[in-house]
Amino acid sequence: MARAGAGAEEASLRSNALSWLACGLLALLANAWIILSISAKQQKHKPLELLLCFLAGTHILMAAVPLTTFAVVQLRRQASSDYDWNESICKVFVSTYYTLALATCFTVASLSYHRMWMVRWPVNYRLSNAKKQALHAVMGIWMVSFILSTLPSIGWHNNGERYYARGCQFIVSKIGLGFGVCFSLLLLGGIVMGLVCVAITFYQTLWARPRRARQARRAGVVGGAKGSGPGGLGTRPAFEVPAIVVEDAQGKRRSSLDGSESAKTSLQVTNLVSAIVFLYDSLTGVPILVVSFFSLKSDSAPPWMVLAVLWCSMAQTLLLPSFIWSCERYRADVRTVWEQCVAIMSEEDGEDDGGCDDYADGRVCKVRFDANGATGPGDPTQVKLLPGRHMLFPSLCPAVCPTTRPISSLLLGHQGPSCTSGHPLMTSGSSQRTARLWEALLRTWDTDKG
Repeated sequence: MARAGAGAEEASLRSNALSWLACGLLALLANAWIILSISAKQQKHKPLELLLCFLAGTHILMAAVPLTTFAVVQLRRQASSDYDWNESICKVFVSTYYTLALATCFTVASLSYHRMWMVRWPVNYRLSNAKKQALHAVMGIWMVSFILSTLPSIGWHNNGERYYARGCQFIVSKIGLGFGVCFSLLLLGGIVMGLVCVAITFYQTLWARPRRARQARRAGVVGGAKGSGPGGLGTRPAFEVPAIVVEDAQGKRRSSLDGSESAKTSLQVTNLVSAIVFLYDSLTGVPILVVSFFSLKSDSAPPWMVLAVLWCSMAQTLLLPSFIWSCERYRADVRTVWEQCVAIMSEEDGEDDGGCDDYADGRVCKVRFDANGATGPGDPTQVKLLPGRHMLFPSLCPAVCPTTRPISSLLLGHQGPSCTSGHPLMTSGSSQRTARLWEALLRTWDTDKG
């Protein structure tokens, strides 16, 4: 009787193989579309967009490698009764599946952490090079996930009954107690961190900020009634982070500080991140954690656990693109995505030559200066033009191309229009010190030449 039930459950695994294969192909295409859509809509990739692209890439790998491998093996077993898992394929499947499962969990937690950081401490977030920290976090996530998930393949498993001896029993209780406990604890930590960060973000967005705004308005009314004047503390508006852009002499952006988000954008992104966290926790994180707990408790891995784990992993890869697509900020049409694909494919094309007055077609000037601070030959054909996608401010071209303009005026910001293309070029204390340093260096240089 037990053998008949086990045979029926094995047959259910094989009957789901074709569905897994079709869903995996759909998930691969949908997540690839989302990556191109985000890249096309957001020319300046912020940490949040980078993490979303990495999450979609993780889902592409999940659908393309472990889930497809499991489906293909089941189809082969259905076609031929003599075919079964071998040791190498099973080890690759186990390593890739648990690597991508942990990477997905930690990426979702990092996504929620960055959103909480940006909403709760906006100034610190913008001054802390969050993009670099996001890249370092992704590198650490993949390193930890890969190291832990490859340990069972090199010996950290149950030696009494190896998980690849009969078929491929990849539920944690069949791999080993130590691996199962470590995986469950890391998964639990990622889930808790994501939920806590989302709760803080919601509190800050829905209650803390409106309350501070009401207090500021009441303080403004009281300050006005007391005659504090326009410069008084009572009439001071709510703090907004300004947009700061720092450029070099040629107009190339060297560093920037984004300003505060609009209320609509902030709410959209917060809702999207929260939906992704709850999607992962409800469809993948918590079910896999529950399955791991009960499998370790009973020291068994019935086929229904395999079905639950695989379908939960497949469901998140299918639903993530729909969640991102619902956010207007990242939704791109077919034409925009096609143009992005063309731009990526032509990224390595050579640069065109032309005159300075060709800047209107979206290109900007690349000017070389001689030792006297003046530009090079007056021949317009000697001036290089860069594609507009490499520069954010094509309006700088007429300000840079005049051949009589000295380099000192460019470095010190004299006699030139604003080069922020809509963003105010603000000067902080550090940039003022930098300008004074440049001025001293140029004076010393001119003295030595004289």
